[in-house]
Amino acid sequence: MLTRLQIQNEVAKRNDTLRTDHRRLAHERFTLNRLLNRDVNSAWPSLQLPPVGPAIPLSGKLLALSLLNEPKLKVLEQEIKQAAASAELTRKMRLPDVALGVEGRQYAATATSGPACSRSVSLCRGPRQQVSQGLRARQREAESAEQEREDQVLMVREELHHLAVGIEAMRRESLLHSDEITTRAMQALTSRLSEWEAGRGAFRDVLDAGGCCSKAN
Repeated sequence: MLTRLQIQNEVAKRNDTLRTDHRRLAHERFTLNRLLNRDVNSAWPSLQLPPVGPAIPLSGKLLALSLLNEPKLKVLEQEIKQAAASAELTRKMRLPDVALGVEGRQYAATATSGPACSRSVSLCRGPRQQVSQGLRARQREAESAEQEREDQVLMVREELHHLAVGIEAMRRESLLHSDEITTRAMQALTSRLSEWEAGRGAFRDVLDAGGCCSKAN
């Protein structure tokens, strides 16, 4: 059994801890009011935790939404399109440049007229070796962007899986505390308090049960 002095010491320590918690809570309210540009002495209502949310299963729809709204994937898609367009333009530079034309001519001596055709062919609009090197460079850029996109897709999948596992674990923990642990802690505290009041238990057991109850809440 705890002596009277031990009980007084324990009560004094608990009161000091409670006073410190009140001071910290007041400081947090002060900080929130400052961040929201409110009067620092504005009161805050009592806040309660919301109920446990529903489960969020990892599904194909959720993955599709994540990939669709991933900013870096959008940038990579534009880079792939730009690299493909540059490669196509460079490839066309290797093709012959053919031009056809038709013009009308009138001969003064015979007073007759007739069409005349003209054509021109340019085999290459730049040094062939330089154009080929540029084409290969553009193709490598497109391949690099596609590989980076695939890596980013895998990273999004991995991050989404990690978040799904974490959310599911926290949800189970919340349900465990609200449905089982808190109820059992309250029952244990009530039982220890009854035993102490009846002279069959120690006050230390009441304090220990109260500490477990506070942690459960």
